[in-house]
Amino acid sequence: MLLLRSYTRADREGCVALFDSNVPAFFAPAERASFVDYLDDDVVREGIRELVLVDGDRVIACGGLGLRDGEARMCWGIVHRERHGQHLGDLLLLVRLVLGARAGATRGGLDTIPAVTTFFARKGFVVTRAEDDHYGPGIHRRDMELPLTEATVATLRRELAHLLVECEVQVSPDLGL
Repeated sequence: MLLLRSYTRADREGCVALFDSNVPAFFAPAERASFVDYLDDDVVREGIRELVLVDGDRVIACGGLGLRDGEARMCWGIVHRERHGQHLGDLLLLVRLVLGARAGATRGGLDTIPAVTTFFARKGFVVTRAEDDHYGPGIHRRDMELPLTEATVATLRRELAHLLVECEVQVSPDLGL
């Protein structure tokens, strides 16, 4: 059984390994320093709620949730390359959106690359801004947003309940789900 819980400093190297497993297909090598800074500084300084999904003692996915001005901001959602296609990214996204809505957010927001915009579009996100070569040469940025209406959040909760069972995930009580 997998465990979804809050990030601790002991998870740092496991999270960096997630990043490395997705270079260069989803992240530019130059972004690694930003991700490490995010783990070392931003999570605490910005009050980001970082989550990890672990299989035994191995971190297999991570993602943060920042809350500001009514937005549940998705931060650095990463699933280990070997675990793509197992709905773990869906699960991690849904958890963060539900937690954000529970904290009062009225919309979800994120930035990503064009190759994965369809992943987020399946959940209702729409592209609100585009910037080419933002992350590096040929690695473009797409900003996306999802209104967190009452109906949308109810749908997200149902999908999340289903995925927790399907993916055999236990949720740590500290997450408040």
